[in-house]
Amino acid sequence: MWDINGITFAQIFAPQLLPSAVFVDRNNTVYVTDEKLSRLFEWRNSNSSLTKEFLSISFQPFGLFVLSTGDIYISGSQNGRIDKWIRTNATTETVVQFDQLCNDIFISINDMIYCSMTRNSIVATKPLHNSSKLMTVIAGVGVSGCEADMLSSPKGIFVTTNLDLYVAEETGNRIKLFHRGEINGIEIPDRSDTFKLYKPTSVVLDANNQIYILEQRNHRLVVKTHNGFRCLIGCAGMGHTSDRFHFPRALAFDSYGNIFVTDSYNVRVQKFLLLKNKCGKHHTNTAIRHFLFLFSRFK
Repeated sequence: MWDINGITFAQIFAPQLLPSAVFVDRNNTVYVTDEKLSRLFEWRNSNSSLTKEFLSISFQPFGLFVLSTGDIYISGSQNGRIDKWIRTNATTETVVQFDQLCNDIFISINDMIYCSMTRNSIVATKPLHNSSKLMTVIAGVGVSGCEADMLSSPKGIFVTTNLDLYVAEETGNRIKLFHRGEINGIEIPDRSDTFKLYKPTSVVLDANNQIYILEQRNHRLVVKTHNGFRCLIGCAGMGHTSDRFHFPRALAFDSYGNIFVTDSYNVRVQKFLLLKNKCGKHHTNTAIRHFLFLFSRFK
């Protein structure tokens, strides 16, 4: 259970900014990109008073992933280019080049970088430490569609430790699960389900394989458990109060199970606390499971 009233975590955003991607590393440092003015911000140890404009980016940022080394990978508007900011010497280099813009990126435990290409309706991979120009398409056929092997405007992606791929399809209004090595995906929700998603843009799993989905056009965060779907936050519709969103973009968990959401049109980053029961303990051991699972991909 989470407090449905969020804490406005980031106070720095002015109306001319547009918070988009969010990432929380194993040290609970929070990173947020500003898509409009091409900047990256950092908060150490989830402390909102320790705000730092980390670096200016030479292109409009979309995807964001941070390794335990502190190296930051960012994709954006430069036609599939992915840059790495190297913390040890404060330099930036282009490390991977895909054919098209990567709307989201994910680095798996086997050092493969995944790229969701909304325009091409595919998800492709490349080795992280290999300069080869070849890429491998692992989901989608290059044409938008509703068939099992097709994607429709893929946005957010999540890769599990056993390399299963979850894709948020913005215009497909669904999540697609591709098991490792399979070209046909499984629809979530399936076509017989009465629960409907609308423009999902971000997807994250926990250790119990519960699926957390951010719906941009329904302005809410929902979860798919073994018992079905339920709304967590933003259930009353679009708005500007602490319990509502206005075109949310991305979500992330810290190691305590707290949820961070970039609430783009409200120009803020919201933090939703994992609640405790009367004995002072969390309702479940969700926080521990989040730590073990969500952070297991970091080396």
